[in-house]
Amino acid sequence: MVKCRHIRYGYIIKTIVKIDNEGRYWLEGENDSSLTTEQMGPILREQIIARVIFTIASPSKYMASTY
Repeated sequence: MVKCRHIRYGYIIKTIVKIDNEGRYWLEGENDSSLTTEQMGPILREQIIARVIFTIASPSKYMASTY
């Protein structure tokens, strides 16, 4: 996962799915409602600001409700 500065969408955090022969990076989101790879288009290496090294998930995502 990387944080990048997208020309159209601003700062986004996405997963790199492919680096093409021209050195462009293709990204995808983790959620069903995320932009598609085709909607975002490729980004250049210079647009990548940081690499995500860990994430924190909401406990409700993994715990069943007891109510």
